Amino acid sequence: MKIFLDTEAQVFAERFESAAAHISEELGNLEESLSSTIRSMSDQLGWADSNIDDTARTMDTILAYAKHTNDETNDVAARLRALFRQDARKDPVRDREFDEVIKSLVEQISGDKKLKNAVLSSNGRLSYELNGKPALELTVEDGQAALAEATKIVRQKEDLKNYQLSCLAPGDAAPETVAAIVAAMAKDEDVGALGSAIAGAFRIAFTTYKGAVVAVSGLRKPRLPVRTQLFAQAGTAADPKKYKVQLDWIYLHPDHHKKGRLTKLLDKLLAEAGKQPLFALVRSDDELAVAVLAQYKFSPTGTAGFVLPGTGIAMQLFLRVVA
Repeated sequence: MKIFLDTEAQVFAERFESAAAHISEELGNLEESLSSTIRSMSDQLGWADSNIDDTARTMDTILAYAKHTNDETNDVAARLRALFRQDARKDPVRDREFDEVIKSLVEQISGDKKLKNAVLSSNGRLSYELNGKPALELTVEDGQAALAEATKIVRQKEDLKNYQLSCLAPGDAAPETVAAIVAAMAKDEDVGALGSAIAGAFRIAFTTYKGAVVAVSGLRKPRLPVRTQLFAQAGTAADPKKYKVQLDWIYLHPDHHKKGRLTKLLDKLLAEAGKQPLFALVRSDDELAVAVLAQYKFSPTGTAGFVLPGTGIAMQLFLRVVA
């Protein structure tokens, strides 16, 4: 047993010494590899630090150039503003900022009940200060002008709520409504004849403002003999059988011009006529009616300024064909 143990111990020792030598060699290689890796990482970190320093210096340079350019641009812009204001020239940048300020003010006032009430009040006074780019491009006077225009727009929008448009058959209108329409248009005309003509129309459109009639027009269907005689008097070669519907009574109270009320009314009324050919007879000196008919693609026909028998009034016949 002792001999066996001595022999095995000797074998174990030889094997252990061989394994230990191999492990020592591997550890040495690992140590060398780690050392090399650490040296490489150190070199790379040093390169990165160097690049960071270079980048920082580059950014500082760029920022310096940007500040210089910005200062130069601001100086040029200031000179241009002074020149435009001094010579009273049209400035597109100023106009753009002016319009944007008006739009912004209208939105703010319309969205705030107290502000809107202050604007609508006869004693309402508003004030504000420009800031940001508008403060650079606009003067204090410009800012006040923008506020005045914005309050005007808000009042106009609110005022439009007082208008009411109706389009119906005269028979569906209350007698007092027809009477009010006749009274609004009568002037020097025969009230009775005008009332009968309106009652005989197949569509009448009218706009009221706070209950008062301010705009009127209508569609009539005169009998063929009436149309034939009228076309002959006008001196037109157009076939009266083709034009069965007449646009009549283009009336707008002078206080309500340039508010789009007549256009809105005629859009509604002419939609009732569809694509039927139309004719209209107006006084040659009625500038409003002539302009409106041109807007809706009516063309003059026949003799310019022909006089209807027994009236002494120069008239013009217009025709419209819808494609």
